[in-house]
Order: sequence, then C-alpha cells, then structure tokens
Amino acid sequence: MRENRVDIFDLLRQEGKLETIFAYPAITAETDPTEHTTSKNFLSPFSVKAFIRQVSAESVYWKYYGQIPLKSIEVIVEKKDVSLIKSAEKIKYNDEEYKVTKDDVKGFAILERPDYAIIILTIKNV
Repeated sequence: MRENRVDIFDLLRQEGKLETIFAYPAITAETDPTEHTTSKNFLSPFSVKAFIRQVSAESVYWKYYGQIPLKSIEVIVEKKDVSLIKSAEKIKYNDEEYKVTKDDVKGFAILERPDYAIIILTIKNV
C-alpha cells in the first residue's frame, strides 16, 4: 500500500521559505612538527537549502539539553544533508558563523525524522 505523504521541502521551496547556508569542511594540518601545533584550513563550502528559525529562550530551557546560547538557530534540512553539516567545521548564515551543537555524552543536537532532520546550530565566539 502506498502512503500519500506530503514532501515538506517541496512545500517550503514553493513558498520561498528555504534559505541557503554554507557548510565549510576543514583539514587539520600540522604547522610545527616539533611543537605539534596544528591549524585548520577551510575548504570550499557546500551550499545547503534549509528552513531556519531562531531558537527562543523558552525553547532552549524546555526542549534542549546543555548550555545553548540565545543566538542559536534551528535548521531543518533534508536527511541527505545531515552528514555535510555534521562534518562542517563552521557554518555560515547571514554573515554569522555557527557550529553544530555537540555534547560529549549525548552527541550531536540533531533530531531525525523520517524525511527531514532538525539541527541546532550555536553561534561561534569570535
């Protein structure tokens, strides 16, 4: 039996609600072999279409674990883009730099649904 499911991303695309974020992967290179210091070299970014919402203070308090800054955003992406965002060292949106929220115990702050994923991005301290 075939399910009649609505593709949420087709609806968001038709309504013009999807925005572009840029996921920058990085390569760590050793700069001084005697001191074992490293630096990150950012590669060309991948563009990802996503629905973006600001995370409210109430939402941070009631829904999410850990210390999530107030300028965090909630990004809803297709499941195929989750690995790109996980591997990104920085994510750029509206001239702000973000990173994927990660807790040592619970892992990434990603809520996966059957056809999309919700990812919490925290602003990077510059």
